Amino acid sequence: DSLVYQHVEVLAHATSSCAQSVDGRGALRGFEGVTIADASILSTIPNCTPAAPVTIEALRIARILGEEMS
Repeated sequence: DSLVYQHVEVLAHATSSCAQSVDGRGALRGFEGVTIADASILSTIPNCTPAAPVTIEALRIARILGEEMS
């Protein structure tokens, strides 16, 4: 157990922390080939648990990427 505690860090980032850094398809501005589809891209902090809005955004972005790849 002590080995794990010595080498594992809890990291988190706030909801909406990257909202201004991505475009409508989740692409990180200024970095080609990087897509973000998590709570950090939500434009506002949801007034509910973020699971549903994150799932909706992730599915929307996955659909866009799938269409671009086909």
